[in-house]
Parts: sequence; C-alpha cells; structure tokens
Amino acid sequence: MPARKNTKRAMLAERLSNLGKIDEHAWNVLKQELAPISDSYLRTLLVETGHPLSALIEGVHTSDIKQAERTLRALAEEYESADSDRRKIYRRVVIEAKQRARWWLHRSAANDSAETSLKQEVLLWTSTWLENPLLFAKWLNLRKRQFPTEDRTTPP
Repeated sequence: MPARKNTKRAMLAERLSNLGKIDEHAWNVLKQELAPISDSYLRTLLVETGHPLSALIEGVHTSDIKQAERTLRALAEEYESADSDRRKIYRRVVIEAKQRARWWLHRSAANDSAETSLKQEVLLWTSTWLENPLLFAKWLNLRKRQFPTEDRTTPP
C-alpha cells in the first residue's frame, strides 16, 4: 500500500491541534511550515476548519451576506482601537475584499441575478467601510432597516 501523501490540508489539521486563535504570529508560522502556499488558499483552508481566527486573518467574506456583515463589523471594531500603521493593514484587507467583489461582478455580470445582487451589496458595504470605518456599524444598522437582509439570502 502506498504511503499517504501529506497534503497541505492534512498538515494544517495536524498543526491546528496545538494552536489557539490564529493571529498574525500564528499565521506567519503556518505560512512558513506549509510553504509554498498562497495567502488565499491558506485562508480558505483555515475558514473551512472552523478554527478561531482573528478578524484580520479571517478577512472579509464576500459570498454570504451575514458573514460579510460579521467580518466587516469585526474589522471596524478592531480598526477603532488600532494605531495608524495597523489601520493601513485593516484597510488593505477591506480593499482586497472590495476588489474581489468588483472582479466577480465584472467577470459574470449577467449570469446570476441573486449572486449579482449580493456582490453589489458587498461592494457597497466595503466601499462604505473604506470611506469611514468608524461609522460603518451605525451606517449598516440604518441600511439594514431600509433594506432588511435577515429574511433572504441576498440583499436588494
């Protein structure tokens, strides 16, 4: 019987048993141990495990409206107490999410109207977050009052 190939997923699962919440330090250690591995693939694997992640490591979910809200709120909360250098890092994470949503809209604009609606809403939310992260939570509360998203999977 051939030896089992040690995949990145298997190596990560083994390593996570010894780690608490994944913060930037743990992220860097995992990147080294699993090299070569892209940031996006490592983030995907970590999210799939359900292991606790810091807001900065988790980033912004753009495929589910509730997860987008949760992750943007978490980033805004941490942003509020961060110094100016750390704030740049938080902004970069939200900019990347905005670019992913915009790329998806450009790539498949007419294919799925529900998904298009979702991406347009996430694009609006990330844009608003970037304009003023300190007011984002209040703005989102108002937005959700006007356009509730709890009863449906996609926004207006």
